[in-house]
Amino acid sequence: MISTRFDLQSQTARAALTFLTAGLYALAYVPLSDHFGAGVSVLIAIPVIVAAWSFGLRAGLVAGLLAFPLNTLLLKVAGEPGGNVLVRSGGMITLAVVALIGAVIGWLGDLRERQLKRERAARQRVERSLQDSELRFRRLFETAQDGILLLDAHTGQITEVNPFLIEMLGYSRGEFLGKKLWEIGAVKDIEPSRTGFRELQEKGYIRYENLPLQTKDGRRIHVEFVSNVYRVDDTKVIQCNIRDITKRRLTEEALQLEQIKTLNADLEERVRARTSELTASLHERDVLLQEVHHRVKNNLQVISSLINMQMRRLEAGTSRDALEACQTRVQTIALIHQTLYQARDYARVPFSEYAQSLASNVFHATGVSPTKVSLDLAIGDVALPVDKAIPCGLLLNELITNALKHAFNDGRSGTIRVALGRIDGGRLRLTVSDDGVGLPQGYDVRNSESLGLQLVSTLSDQLDAELEIDGRGGATFQLTFPAEN
Repeated sequence: MISTRFDLQSQTARAALTFLTAGLYALAYVPLSDHFGAGVSVLIAIPVIVAAWSFGLRAGLVAGLLAFPLNTLLLKVAGEPGGNVLVRSGGMITLAVVALIGAVIGWLGDLRERQLKRERAARQRVERSLQDSELRFRRLFETAQDGILLLDAHTGQITEVNPFLIEMLGYSRGEFLGKKLWEIGAVKDIEPSRTGFRELQEKGYIRYENLPLQTKDGRRIHVEFVSNVYRVDDTKVIQCNIRDITKRRLTEEALQLEQIKTLNADLEERVRARTSELTASLHERDVLLQEVHHRVKNNLQVISSLINMQMRRLEAGTSRDALEACQTRVQTIALIHQTLYQARDYARVPFSEYAQSLASNVFHATGVSPTKVSLDLAIGDVALPVDKAIPCGLLLNELITNALKHAFNDGRSGTIRVALGRIDGGRLRLTVSDDGVGLPQGYDVRNSESLGLQLVSTLSDQLDAELEIDGRGGATFQLTFPAEN
C-alpha cells in the first residue's frame, strides 16, 4: 500500500478542503435549522473563510457572494420561503458580514501566499547555491593539480582522496580510504606522523615545507604539506593539501649550485688578481732586499779592501795580525749577505752552505793546508734568520781560526769538527771541536785576554746561548740557543 502526504500547499488539496467544508455545511444545514432556526446561516462563514484563506481575496469575495443563493436554496429545502426568511431573520446582514469576513481573510491569505512564495524562492536560491557550491568544490577537488585528502578529525581516517594524489603516489583509491596517514606506505616516519596529527587536532593547522614521501614504486619525492581543520555542519573535517615540490627543489639546488659556481669563479678571479698584485709586490721587495744585501756586501768588501791596503803598509807583527783578524771578521759578515743575495729566501740563511764557504775562507786566510788539518762538517738542513746567522757565523770564524792557530801549532795534524742541529724544545746546538793540544786546566773564556775568545763570550750572550767548554783531548766549544727569538 502506497501512502502519500496530504500537502495543503498544493492547489488541489486546498480546493478539496474548500468543497469539503461547503458540502458538510450543506448537509448539516437542514438538520441544524430544525433545532436552531435560520441563525444556522452564520456557519456559511466556515467554507467562505477556508476558500478565502486558501485562494486569496478574489476567492473570498466570490465565496461570500455565492453564500446568498446557497443559503436561499437551503432555506427552500428546509421549507422556508428563502427571501422572506433572510429578511425577517436578519440573515441578510449576517451574510454581508460573512462576505466581508471572506474578503478580509482572502486579503490576509494573499499576504500569506506572497510571503510563502518569497520564502520558497529564498529557500530554492539557497538550495541552488549549495548545489552550485558543492558542484564547484567537487570539480575543484577532482581537477586540482595538488593532492587533496579529507580526514575524519576524530579518528584520523581518510574519507576522500582526489585523483591527482592517487596518480602522484601510485596507490589506488581503496588503499587510501579508511586508513590513517601513517598506515599508508608513503609515510615512513610513523611516530612523528602521529605526533603531527595530535598537534593538528590541538592547533587546527599544521604546515611542513619539505616533507619526504615514498611512492608505491619506491621513488622518494619531496612535498609541501598543509593541513587544517574546519567544520561541515556539526562534523569536524581535516583537509590536507599536498604539493609535489621535487622539481622545484631540484631547480633551487641547481640554482644554488650555479650561484656557488659563480661566486667561486668570482672569488678565484679576485684571488688571482690579488695574487698577481702580491706577487708583483713580493718581487719588488725581493729585488729591493737583493739590492740591499748586494750593496751591504759590496760596502763590506770595500772595507775589507781598505783594511788590506792598510795591512800592506805594515810589517809583520801585532798590528798586522789585528788588522788581518778584523778583515776576516768583516769578510765573515760579507759572506752572510752574499749568501742571502744568492738565495731565494732573503730572510733566512742556509747555514750548511754558508759554513762550508766560511770554513774554506778561514783555511785560506790562515794558510793552513787542508791535507794537514781536515774539516768535518755535520750541519743539518737548518736555515737561520739573519739576526742568528751573523753571530753564529762570527762564532764559527773565531772558533775555527782559534783552532787553526793554536790547536796544531806543534806541527801535528788533526781534524776540526763543526756540528749544528736541532734538539728538543725548539733549540739549536752548535759544536766546534778539535783533536789538538786542548786547553789549560781551569781555562775560563770570559777571563781570556784574546779578543777572539772575548768575542765568543759576547756573541754567546747575544744568542742567549748556554756555552760549555771542554779542554780534554782537544778543545770543544758547545753552544745551545733558541732557534727563534
